[in-house]
Amino acid sequence: MNKRVLIALYGKSASGKDTIAKAIVSKLPEITHFVVSATTRPRRENEVDGVDYHFLTDAEMLKKIMNFEIIEASTHKWVYGTLDSEIKADKINIAVLNMEGIDILIENRDIEVIPVMIQTSDKTRLLRSLQREDNPNCNEIVRRFSADQKDFENQPFEPKIVFRNNNEDDFNYAMQELSKIVVQKYGRK
Repeated sequence: MNKRVLIALYGKSASGKDTIAKAIVSKLPEITHFVVSATTRPRRENEVDGVDYHFLTDAEMLKKIMNFEIIEASTHKWVYGTLDSEIKADKINIAVLNMEGIDILIENRDIEVIPVMIQTSDKTRLLRSLQREDNPNCNEIVRRFSADQKDFENQPFEPKIVFRNNNEDDFNYAMQELSKIVVQKYGRK
């Protein structure tokens, strides 16, 4: 049995993980699938249920976890998780996950997880955070920056690949290299 393949992008908030993930899926739609995570956190401006996240109540999330529909879940103020149905067998799955989720999925014998870290300078991250919404919640931005500082002190695993994402050249390089990995992995399925 072939394992399902999951390229798991992770990094600090506003590092460009979602932008890279969605760009790869847009570039290679026939062979990739964007994994939409589930969360109990409130929806931000411009976010769409089922596109950006599956927005669930606490009770809905708990029910899915208890029914083994969620294959990994972790709490960072709110609960985040991955629905098993989101990991497709016939495509290369592209997901944005936190380190706890990736660490759990690495142990899953049915999934080949390729952790890819996205690194971005704090200045670039801050500017992106402020520009993300018309009325950014500065307290939430500060909370996420503080949480990132703590979360990234001790990584439970080593990334297979690390990409910088501070500017357009970095983004283009990451896209080029990730595209090669996707095509290579798809050819092995």
